[in-house]
Amino acid sequence: MHKRFRFFEQPERLDGRGARIYLRPPKPEDRREFIALRKASRKFHAPFELRASDGKPLALARLFRMFLDQGPGTSRERWLICSKSDDAVLGGITIGAIRGEPFQSAVLGYWIGAPFARQGFMGEALELAMRRAFGGLKLRRLEADVLPENLASKRLLRRAGFTKEGLAREFAHVGGAWRDHERWALLARDLRKSQRPQSRR
Repeated sequence: MHKRFRFFEQPERLDGRGARIYLRPPKPEDRREFIALRKASRKFHAPFELRASDGKPLALARLFRMFLDQGPGTSRERWLICSKSDDAVLGGITIGAIRGEPFQSAVLGYWIGAPFARQGFMGEALELAMRRAFGGLKLRRLEADVLPENLASKRLLRRAGFTKEGLAREFAHVGGAWRDHERWALLARDLRKSQRPQSRR
């Protein structure tokens, strides 16, 4: 029998030294800002966005409700990516499908608003989420599923130390069709290895 995962209380804020952003859980009052950013980014996200079974984009109000409800107790933690300079919402990141022993694993989901893309904000957010997953949640494995043509996302994962493991066929309904996704993963031991000081020769 699998050991039931013991949920940890989601912190009020995740922060990092030198980072331009911080992570915090969403609140109902974030609705207007969240919807405005997703609306402004709809064209940017369209090629990679999950859709309803009828192929239509999810209504933004529904998308916010889904994000808001993904809290502890449903095997997920969800975070808004916020700017330290003005507290503006830049995007979101989710540690989902959290499983205890014998797996001790989770799946990452993330998005950045179009005005803030390609500026390094998501790299900083991913670093904080990894620290939460392997530290606070004590997981051993993080997975991310990416469309093969999403080159920016694959570069992000590769820089963070993730390794491509294979292809999940017809993994998710994206852009009106069932699409294959590449599966990328990072182990806690890989991260520890990459953080060890390199010996001089």
